[in-house]
Amino acid sequence: MNRAGVLTLCTVALSAAGCGSSAPSGVSPGAYVKSVCTSLRTWYDGVNAASSRLQASGAAATSLLTGKQEYQAFVGSLLAGTKQATTQLEAAGVPAVSDGKQISASIVQAFRQADTGLSSAAVQAANIPTSSAAAYQAGAGGVTAAIKSSLAGMTSLSPRKDPQLHAVAAKEPACQALKTGA
Repeated sequence: MNRAGVLTLCTVALSAAGCGSSAPSGVSPGAYVKSVCTSLRTWYDGVNAASSRLQASGAAATSLLTGKQEYQAFVGSLLAGTKQATTQLEAAGVPAVSDGKQISASIVQAFRQADTGLSSAAVQAANIPTSSAAAYQAGAGGVTAAIKSSLAGMTSLSPRKDPQLHAVAAKEPACQALKTGA
């Protein structure tokens, strides 16, 4: 996923801090936003690191089997990072804002769906054929499409605005680091 896609995801996830009618109860907006931004930053850094490793190793791959193994490691890193982020986002709790339960659930659900899709991509990566360059390219292309499809669901979160969460996010260093990529 490119930087713009990840930043869009992060913005949408924070924007998913919705509006609605449920009575606020849960963790403070500040604690929730810090947890979410920290989790998303860790995930983002992991995606970038895995992508960089794949790009560096792909150029040096000496065989189709080595390329396949590197692709499997890449998908495995994405899957592990997404599982970790899901756990962290669940642990962030429910923000004490209107519709906090829906806000939290929509973000966690997006990561769960990505986890499911990446699990399928991992199976596909394990089955990339190494009998010919053309077969390898076709298999790797299918894995790439599965990864993109898995992560695309994250950007389909419906943006909602919660003034409390947006105000906290605007001041939270962990959220600012997402914006700047620092």
